[in-house]
Amino acid sequence: MRPTRLFWLLTILLLALDQGSKEWVQRALPRYDSVVVIPHVFHLTYVRNTGVAFGMMAGKNYWLAGFTVLVLAVGFWWARQLDWKRRETNVLAAMLLAGAIGNLIDRLRYGYVVDFFDFSRVYYPWVFNVADSCITMSLVWIIFRQIFPAKEITPHQG
Repeated sequence: MRPTRLFWLLTILLLALDQGSKEWVQRALPRYDSVVVIPHVFHLTYVRNTGVAFGMMAGKNYWLAGFTVLVLAVGFWWARQLDWKRRETNVLAAMLLAGAIGNLIDRLRYGYVVDFFDFSRVYYPWVFNVADSCITMSLVWIIFRQIFPAKEITPHQG
C-alpha cells in the first residue's frame, strides 16, 4: 500500500506554502521587525531560530538537521504499515512530511529556521512558521486519535 495522490499534492502544497511564506517574510521584514496583525495578540515578526520549539537546543542546528533526517528515515520505514486508503492517514502524513522537510530545508540552506507567526505577546515565547504548524496540528491529531480511535464503519445488517 502506498500514499495516494492526496498525500503527494498536499505535501507539495504545504511545502510550497511554507517555503514561500518564509521567503516573503525575509524579503518584506528586517530581522526582529514586527507588523501588528491583531494588537497585543498576533504579529508577524521575522526571527531566526537555530534551535527547536521555544529556542531550545539553540546553536545545535546541524545536529538537529541530522536528527531530522534520521526521524524521516524511520518515518518512511514505519509508514509502510499505514492504511493509505484512509484520507486521514494521507493528510496527517503529508502535514508531518511537509513540516519536517520545510524546516530541514531552512536548516541546510540558512543554518537556522525562519519563524514569523508571533503570539509571544500572549504566550511567551511563541514564534513559529507554517512547517511548525503542520507538525504540531498533525501530532495533536495523532494523540487525539490514540485517545479517541476512529470507529470502524460496518455495513448495516438488517
